[in-house]
Amino acid sequence: MSNLIPLCAECHDEMPNVSDPLEVWRWIKADHGTMHDTYWTLRAQRDAGLSDEQFKNLDASKLPSLFEKHCSQQFGQLHGRAGLSVATLAWIMRQASP
Repeated sequence: MSNLIPLCAECHDEMPNVSDPLEVWRWIKADHGTMHDTYWTLRAQRDAGLSDEQFKNLDASKLPSLFEKHCSQQFGQLHGRAGLSVATLAWIMRQASP
């Protein structure tokens, strides 16, 4: 029981595979938000090269068109669920950046 930490599939794949439980908790606290998928959004923001201010000012009116015309969800990846990759999210953020 002391080895059970509930993580989403993506975080489980990214976590440090070490025997030091303190390192795992350090990684969780340092690199992850408090809600599901927060880490992946923040990682996409970083990969897009956007500051917090730029991220806050994304043009939300562009998002539906970007999704519809330029993006697809990958089936069979992301542990069998449909979703957008971090690289796709980063691209969307760059396109919607003022």
